[in-house]
Parts: sequence; structure tokens; C-alpha cells
Amino acid sequence: MADAVQPAVAVNLGDGKERHLKFTLRAVKQLKEYEKTVGKSLDELTKENDPGVVVYLLQLGLRHEEPDVTEDQLYDTIDMRNMPEIGERIQEAFGVASPPPAKDEVLQGEVVPLPGTSQKTTG
Repeated sequence: MADAVQPAVAVNLGDGKERHLKFTLRAVKQLKEYEKTVGKSLDELTKENDPGVVVYLLQLGLRHEEPDVTEDQLYDTIDMRNMPEIGERIQEAFGVASPPPAKDEVLQGEVVPLPGTSQKTTG
């Protein structure tokens, strides 16, 4: 069996310190609880272009290496110029954390970029 260790995705918030995003099962559970609390899905939340969503996702993704990081610390650390890259790294980390689809599974749905990112199309 192949090594099942989930790789982390490097991210720079703008302060020159490299951090590593990793969405563990605990983080996904907490995100689902947050969605229930606010009554909106992650897709709906990201469409609102709310920086608070990005900060919350960063807090969940960084918890494995910075368990005590607060939202206020992240707000103070993030350089606005890095928002597009941060959004892309969050999306990448979610992709790494997600199991690959079954061979016969068809993925459907709209791709919604995180606040501060641009949607890229292929073709």
C-alpha cells in the first residue's frame, strides 16, 4: 500500500514566513459545523467575497502546525497583495485533502474561486 501521508501545501501570508496548509478530518468537520451554524455552504460563503471566510479557512488549515493561531493574528499577518495566492493555496490544500474520485464518478458543479482569486479556465 502506498504511503497515505497527506502532504501540506506551502503558503506565505505576506510576512515572509512559510506555513503549511493541511485540511485534516477535524478541520473538515469544523467547516461542516460552521456551514450549519451560518446556514450557508462553502460555495455560497466564497461567493460573498468575505475575507473572514479566508481567515477562517486559514485558521483551520494551519491548526496542525500552529494550534493556537487566532483569527486576529491572521488578520494582522495577511498582506492584501497576497490574497490571490492565499486563495489558490487554500484551494490546492483542499484538493490534496480530498480523496480522488472513483473512476466512474462524474464530478459536476460550478467552480467558485475563493475571495481574491481569479477563476482560471482550461481549454
